[in-house]
Amino acid sequence: MTASYRAAQRIPILAVTLLIVGVFSGSAALPFPTSRATSALDGRVDTGAVDDFLGEQVSRHGIPGLSVAIIEDGQVSYTQGYGSAGTDRPMTANTPQPIASMTKPFTAVAVLQLVDEGLVDLDAPVQVYLPEFEVADHQTSTEITVRQLLTHTSGLADAGYGRLLNPETSLEEGVRDLQHAAPTAEPGTKYQYFNPNYSTLALLVQEVTGRPYAEVVAERILTPLAMTDSTADPDLKQNLAQGYVKLFGFAISQNAPVRHYRDGADNLVSTAADMARFAIAVGLPSDDSTNLLSADSSDAMNNPTGGLGYSLGWEVTEVNGERVGGHDGLDPTYSGQMAVLPENQRGYVLLINQGHLLEHSLINPQLRSGMIHLLAGRDVEAEGVSARMLGWALLAVFAVIAFFSVRSLVKLRSWPRRRIGMSSKRQAWEIVSHFFTAALLIGVMYIVIPTLLGRAYNLREVGLYHLPDITLMVAVSVVADIVSGSMMLVLNLAGRRTARPRLPSEAEASKLVTTGGGSDGKPGGHAVG
Repeated sequence: MTASYRAAQRIPILAVTLLIVGVFSGSAALPFPTSRATSALDGRVDTGAVDDFLGEQVSRHGIPGLSVAIIEDGQVSYTQGYGSAGTDRPMTANTPQPIASMTKPFTAVAVLQLVDEGLVDLDAPVQVYLPEFEVADHQTSTEITVRQLLTHTSGLADAGYGRLLNPETSLEEGVRDLQHAAPTAEPGTKYQYFNPNYSTLALLVQEVTGRPYAEVVAERILTPLAMTDSTADPDLKQNLAQGYVKLFGFAISQNAPVRHYRDGADNLVSTAADMARFAIAVGLPSDDSTNLLSADSSDAMNNPTGGLGYSLGWEVTEVNGERVGGHDGLDPTYSGQMAVLPENQRGYVLLINQGHLLEHSLINPQLRSGMIHLLAGRDVEAEGVSARMLGWALLAVFAVIAFFSVRSLVKLRSWPRRRIGMSSKRQAWEIVSHFFTAALLIGVMYIVIPTLLGRAYNLREVGLYHLPDITLMVAVSVVADIVSGSMMLVLNLAGRRTARPRLPSEAEASKLVTTGGGSDGKPGGHAVG
């Protein structure tokens, strides 16, 4: 096996790494033609332009289904659905689906309502309300405050806790399992997005109120806002939009398990129309809207320290020069975004019935940028390569990996012959290089990807639902390399045993000396030409 062959085999590894880094760093963004302009800002949002833009995005990215709700002047002004919610079922703005991490603002509101009632102090240690709350470091356990859970500055992160629990694990058991979570920073010093922060808050809500989290959210948030198609109890979900994963750009229907220990951070079910009502109440509060919080709590939720960043369950950023508040969500088979422009008194909610981390990282910024432009009364300046292009690129890389993997296995038959002319060092390198390649790819999955995602890689969820195509191509290459390296090593050891030279006996040695001949007894000599 030549050095050039081994170098060529590693090209797919480099391609996968660069592709992942490029997508997550935004370097894969390329301009494409813009849609038509919206109406002027002092008029109404041009819903025709919204339809054109979102219809184009659904088509070019291969999105199974998408729903939208537009907010203007504190009211839901327009709703629409695009694509499919499943077999023979169109997606609408009233089609329910899990909203993933957009659950977190609901949990934050539930906690802040308790703060308004004097039942919870944001700066009190969590152990005041949950004495059983314990992480791997006891001192840190006593220091983490309620506010730090809300702002993701608890000092906990997936880097110190990568455990994926059984789906049936309860909320209480999930919080108790944080005893295995090693702090990665001092509490209050560093922002690190960590789902269990909000599961802990959900349990805190239960303990303080003495009622199940889902009931508290329903009574205090969903019912006052007339969110009739929503529930915080995932076991009550009905008629959900079918969820999908993506494999090389192709949508495949999947039903991912509900992980009950993530309540508070995940699992709430809603619709685009219902979510718009919540976005108004939280991000655009007024005398005419249903006020869920006191003025002080509402102000704290919408104004993070420093002006921008993650506040109390609500992220405030700047997009296309506009101040935008809201929250995104991504589940194994669902995703979405909720955003408000407080200065323009406009906003929107998008719900999508597909997951996939790489595609989400491409699609989400494009949708956000386009929608913010539309709501701000500007032409759409959408950017970015399409998810379909990404899918074809991944499929091309997979084809190259599969070719070299199969070729590597086929060439095992000739290894005993090919190794004869190699030095021992060269043989060792040929064998070790297979294991090195496998280790390198595993490192990409378990070190590079978590660094980019801010979450731990695991095969059962991230591998199966979020990155199935990346996982498949890495698995094929790793298996082929381990099998090839192992077989080559076995053949080398077997060859050495069978090819070990036989020493002549004492009689044979004596005969050779006396006759001066070869081992066959014939006289030795030089050939004469």
